[in-house]
Amino acid sequence: MVLEAKNISKRYRKNGRFILKDFNLSIENNKLLVIKGQSGCGKSTLLAILGGYLKPDSGQVKYNGININEINNDKLASIHYDKIGYLPQSNVMLKELKVIDNIVLAAKLVKGNNKEEFIKKAEDMLAELDIKELADSYPYELSGGELKRVSLIRSIITEPQVLIADEPTTGLDTVTGKKILDYIKAYKDKGNIVIIASHDDNAEKYGDQVLDIRDTYHKQ
Repeated sequence: MVLEAKNISKRYRKNGRFILKDFNLSIENNKLLVIKGQSGCGKSTLLAILGGYLKPDSGQVKYNGININEINNDKLASIHYDKIGYLPQSNVMLKELKVIDNIVLAAKLVKGNNKEEFIKKAEDMLAELDIKELADSYPYELSGGELKRVSLIRSIITEPQVLIADEPTTGLDTVTGKKILDYIKAYKDKGNIVIIASHDDNAEKYGDQVLDIRDTYHKQ
């Protein structure tokens, strides 16, 4: 898998300032890219574009040579389901479902496989992140760090080839942040592509590539 961005530009209103301008990127399997920049410089916008959730005003995003900005919605949905895991800043779990059911539901929506298989896999992943006891809790009962770990599991339980993580350690203590970054790196080491947007200096230490978009790609 190779992910490429070519000459990506984006502004949110006609003739408004550029959030991103002429952005270029190439990343392949078994690489972790850390995108740096202060709040408001375009990191989340860039992640949404790289994931195919937001179209740029100009430029191309390609997965293995396929321009995802030109394919139809069905094909794009297939790529989202099968190849991209997305870890957003905010909690997107369903509050009426228990942790284990939130994770398994995400897996079944993508793969449609046996529920028991995903329950076992989810339990193993929860144990790896030291939160197995939370399986039967509800999202509103969890701390910020616990929610972030559950959301991470939810985003990669289907083993997507690309993980996109938006500020995965924001608001967390150093120990919890390190645990999440270690787990993300281990996922990369399985041969996957990982892209992290973060202003956490600790995240930079995990990157095979580090890109600061403040000066190069954030232009007026």
